[in-house]
Amino acid sequence: MQITGMLWGRKLLDLVEFPHSEVRGPELSVDDIKDMIKRHGQVFIKPLFKGGVGKKGKSGLLGRVDNITDALSEKERLYFCEHVDGFSKV
Repeated sequence: MQITGMLWGRKLLDLVEFPHSEVRGPELSVDDIKDMIKRHGQVFIKPLFKGGVGKKGKSGLLGRVDNITDALSEKERLYFCEHVDGFSKV
């Protein structure tokens, strides 16, 4: 069995009481994000892809924010793309 990523791997690490970073999934609400920023000062935002897609930091798919407005705009930037062709945006 191979588990990739901390979203699922942290559950196994909890079973053996191994220390790990706080990882939250896409179900996180705005209030939870605000609380997390308040506790830690700044947070990293990284999209979740099915499977073991690596090198997110080198491809620009990693954002570090310190307030809720930047967190929501960074989440939108990481999950949605914008294609510009001339004057039309898709």
